[in-house]
Amino acid sequence: MIYTFIYKPGTAWLANKSLMEQNVQRHIGYMLQLSEQKILIVGGGLDTTTPHNPGEYASVGQIVISAENLNEALQIVQNDPAITDRLCELKEIHQWVPLINNWTGENLLLNPGPAN
Repeated sequence: MIYTFIYKPGTAWLANKSLMEQNVQRHIGYMLQLSEQKILIVGGGLDTTTPHNPGEYASVGQIVISAENLNEALQIVQNDPAITDRLCELKEIHQWVPLINNWTGENLLLNPGPAN
């Protein structure tokens, strides 16, 4: 299963500072570890300066991970130093079902598989 998590600033977030001006070293180390373990699919900061996202730093980052189930995904994210150090909090959690996946070559729109 694939899950996506959107982070928002936590109580330790430094006001008026960008994502890279925050104390993110431990978080980056954890993300690199998850990447090496093939758990982290993609992650990064969100641009909150666009007109479609009013409110500076309403969301600051997003990660997409692979996990067996939601409980495992939550455990992975709850161990993220950005969460444990209160730099960030979880804003949104979603199971994601990509229909077109250029990383794996899957395209469920063209090859839907067997009908249930």
